[in-house]
Amino acid sequence: MNLSSRLAGLLCVVVSLATAHAQDAEKSNSPKKIAVGKTDSEGRDAKPLSKSEKLKIREGWVRRYQNAVKKLKTGSAEEVDKIEAMILNTPEPEALGPMLEVLGQETAPIRVLLDRALANQDNDLAWVALAERLLVEPDPDVRRGLVKLVGSRQDKAGYERFLIHVKLAVTSKNPVRAGLGAMASADLKWRDRIPELIDQLAPVRFTKRVEWVPERVSAGGGSGGGSLSMGSVDGYVSVPVPIVGPGVVAYGQNIYPIGNSLSMGGGGGQANATQLTPVMRAGREAFPNPAVLAALVDLSGVDFGYDVISWKRWLAESFRLETVPQKRVPNP
Repeated sequence: MNLSSRLAGLLCVVVSLATAHAQDAEKSNSPKKIAVGKTDSEGRDAKPLSKSEKLKIREGWVRRYQNAVKKLKTGSAEEVDKIEAMILNTPEPEALGPMLEVLGQETAPIRVLLDRALANQDNDLAWVALAERLLVEPDPDVRRGLVKLVGSRQDKAGYERFLIHVKLAVTSKNPVRAGLGAMASADLKWRDRIPELIDQLAPVRFTKRVEWVPERVSAGGGSGGGSLSMGSVDGYVSVPVPIVGPGVVAYGQNIYPIGNSLSMGGGGGQANATQLTPVMRAGREAFPNPAVLAALVDLSGVDFGYDVISWKRWLAESFRLETVPQKRVPNP
């Protein structure tokens, strides 16, 4: 390679470095994007950002949204329009968490703006966040607006993921989350979720707990103060016991230890003593879920309370979906 070619190549490198430096200077006052997966000019993987660098980026986005909220509340009409446009057109994935953190705790109009911003995006993560917004949103008007918004964006790539996320909440073993999923199903008019809601109405779960049962016994003699003695564990006996819940009858067992008692006696001669025996009670117990019941009544138009047997009988004999079926929720 001759000298002129080498000089030309060196000049290109210098110009590239100068351009990159200028671009970095222009962006120094705004949060930087996470450069994970990108490559440098020689095709090598870029160095992953450290935790401290990612934290700085996140804090930058948090400050940006906090300042945006201030202008939304106190700024002029022109400033408000600019801020809304900025929020609605922020596709950077690293901005999603700070956006939810800041805007999700604000007033109802700002939360509505947050929902619109999430629905504008095509990635699954934003639509999972939108589903979570529906699950936790306390304002009925905001919830209704969110449902209409989602219904108008069914062509978005993340729409199916939204449906799956809500369905997973309905079938959750956590009763609070199952209740939130039931309320969201009622908002979305998902009558085809009724069978799953019936299963979550009063789930029967295995429980166990230890109780100390007092029992008066005759304590041995001896002068002086009170006495304290502890027995030993010699074995256990299991006694089947019926457990009756709303609409559910199940059988569990009480497990009684033999020995392992705690005796506390009075002083002097023959005295009465109180013996505390630890009893482990174990069995199956029904846990009614009021949020699921409210959703079932809303979707079905009937009310059998927590009587699961009556609900299942109604499901088998009377339940019918609409003639024009609604879009079914895909399986995850």
